[in-house]
Amino acid sequence: PAAALPAQHLDTSCHKLLLNVKHLGCLYPAVYLDDDGDRPAWVKSSDKFYNRDGDRLWSFEHISENKYRICSVRYGGPLYSARRPDGDGDRKAWVKSSDPAYNHHDDAVWRLEP
Repeated sequence: PAAALPAQHLDTSCHKLLLNVKHLGCLYPAVYLDDDGDRPAWVKSSDKFYNRDGDRLWSFEHISENKYRICSVRYGGPLYSARRPDGDGDRKAWVKSSDPAYNHHDDAVWRLEP
C-alpha cells in the first residue's frame, strides 16, 4: 500500500476540508487498512478542527463539467464508492491506498452540485 506523506510535505493551500453539514465533523480516511490495502472513510464526530497529520484534507481533480476525483492528500488515493451495497442498498466510501490512479467504472468519480 501507498505510504502516508509526512505532514511537513503537505501543501494545504489548494486542498479542501469536507465537513458534514448535520454533524459538523470532517471526512477523513481511517488509519487502518483492510485486506486489500484500502481505508474506510469516516466522518469525525463534531470536531471540525480535527487534523491528524493532514489526513482530513482532500484534493479535487477536475474531470469534466461538475465531475471530480477526490483524493486523500495524506494517503494519495482516491475516494471511491464500494462495489457491493449493503442490505439497504447503501455503499461504503473508501480511500484506495494501493493504486492512486484507481477508477473502476467511475466509482471514484464524484459530481459536485451547487
